[in-house]
Amino acid sequence: MTILKTAFPAAAVCLALLSGPALAQNAAAPKAVTAEQIDAAVQRAVAYLLSIQKDDGTWGYYGDPNSKDRSESGYFEHGLDVCAMMGLAYGEADLKDEKMKKGLKVLLEAKIDKNYVHAVRTIALAKLYPRLDRETQELALKVLKEDVEWTLKAQHAEGDWNYSGTGMGELSNTQMALLGLYEASTIFKELPNDVWQKAMDRYLKIQKPDGGWNYGHRSEIHASKPPYGSMTAAAVASLMIARDKLYGATGCPCKGGKSQRRGNDLLDKAIDSGIQWMIKNFKTDDNPGRGGYLDYWFFSCERVGLASGMKYFGTYDWYREFASVLLARQNPNGSWGHISDTALAIAFLVKGRNPILFNKIQFDGQWNNHPRDIANLASYLGKQKEQGIQWQVINLDVPVTEWHDAPIIYFSAETAVPFTEEQKKKLREYTDTGGTILFEASCGSRAAMTAWELVCKEVWPEFELKVLDKDHPLWTADVPVRGRQPVLFGLNDGVRTFMFYSKTDLSCAWNT
Repeated sequence: MTILKTAFPAAAVCLALLSGPALAQNAAAPKAVTAEQIDAAVQRAVAYLLSIQKDDGTWGYYGDPNSKDRSESGYFEHGLDVCAMMGLAYGEADLKDEKMKKGLKVLLEAKIDKNYVHAVRTIALAKLYPRLDRETQELALKVLKEDVEWTLKAQHAEGDWNYSGTGMGELSNTQMALLGLYEASTIFKELPNDVWQKAMDRYLKIQKPDGGWNYGHRSEIHASKPPYGSMTAAAVASLMIARDKLYGATGCPCKGGKSQRRGNDLLDKAIDSGIQWMIKNFKTDDNPGRGGYLDYWFFSCERVGLASGMKYFGTYDWYREFASVLLARQNPNGSWGHISDTALAIAFLVKGRNPILFNKIQFDGQWNNHPRDIANLASYLGKQKEQGIQWQVINLDVPVTEWHDAPIIYFSAETAVPFTEEQKKKLREYTDTGGTILFEASCGSRAAMTAWELVCKEVWPEFELKVLDKDHPLWTADVPVRGRQPVLFGLNDGVRTFMFYSKTDLSCAWNT
């Protein structure tokens, strides 16, 4: 597994921000669980999956091929194949390995008739796609299109999915279908909006009063059951996908120096209450309200954590807690039991420990008017560098050691930031110990500008806020910024620019 250990340039403003310290590895892992231990666990799991592969490149089928229930959940042809390849894709198994070549061939040639299998194959191929040669990419695109077309047709009028495309839908199949489509949308142009709209409407309709979700089957006996952990987390993650796709440009463009509200209050409320359910019922040793399917719970929680940027669910550092459990539960042969559980565990460990580039600062005021700015920027940078890049949300009251989870803290402020004297000391400590700050006056907010310029004089009185020179390395790093350059200011200590400041809006471009 490749881990970025050196600074790298990015687009526009981000190009020079990394001229300071190297990217921090995810500090969510506790002292007892190191990056080296996680790497080793993933490598053992990858070796295990390759070791049990059959000579023909397959891993066998899931379920009973003689089952009378072949139309639904009784039998999944190629089910184990797609799960194994998803795990190997996230584990970055060597594509030159003969076993990987065989597995990829099976993945590309498999004839599939189940929603889960289509979805997991889509996830695997989307993850593998950047690493494939051009000829294989063309084959993968063809298969991805077939999977997407099948999934779009299989969505019911009510907005959900089931195993085979017929019969009553439920939320387990629904969340996997949406995740598959979302991963495919990173390669294809935007998919039809109605697929996200219908799914969102279904989730909103059947959310429980306490904020959770159950299996969501449309039969009356299932509808009355209480909510549980993995399905609630999966529902929140699915609604976040819908919000991304339907309301991704929330706040933009700026008008009259202010962001424009274009969200959906019911959707936001459903997501917030779902997260509160997760916090209230959070467990590391069980799938709350359900029992079993622990890896499914971990995987679904991670989707929420990464999509929202939340380092904590309440007081729980979710990655640290779950990674500790997973490493303790790994079998001597490298597996976590079933092939599907092993694949989910690999995906969890790899995705959750990607290096963090930005800490977005939450404060008492308008700090998130362009909610997908850093999420989109981190995704773009990850594609450019062919590596997962993360971001997270923190507040100013956490210790400076947690600010250093990332080399950059980012403010997008449309109001004055109400810094306390203690927080101002932390700003100074952060930059003195190698951190870099990017402050943007969202939509050109004069209140944010005035307040920040005063903070600069108080916190760094010996340094003068100056416009960046035309020959500043910001403009000529990895991707040269050509044409009209935005006017940016900075504080420089004679060694590096440790604070970048924009009086004009940058984040709407990232947000949209």
